[in-house]
Amino acid sequence: QGTQYFVGGLSSETSDDDLREYFGCYGQVLEAKVMRVKGTSQSRGFGFVTLQGASEGLVNEEHEVNGKKVEVKLAVPANEMHTLIKTRRCFVGALPKEITIEELAAHF
Repeated sequence: QGTQYFVGGLSSETSDDDLREYFGCYGQVLEAKVMRVKGTSQSRGFGFVTLQGASEGLVNEEHEVNGKKVEVKLAVPANEMHTLIKTRRCFVGALPKEITIEELAAHF
């Protein structure tokens, strides 16, 4: 089964094998995949690695793959992503000049 990690900030040259080689020192690599644009071989700049026996501290360490610092996080299943999304800002345009802060706040 293993634990799946998200790896963000990958260079466009990073391959599945590069991920497998780099993360191999952290545990047994069950799967390593760089996500690519559909229909092309262009990297989307992130990927996923599934490791067996990796330490919990893996996400707290700094990582560099192919000379580029990358971010490593525990992967979140797609069906659980909506519970993690927190909107902090919202653009609202085309407001009349006369609107007050109170009127705007009452709308939201």
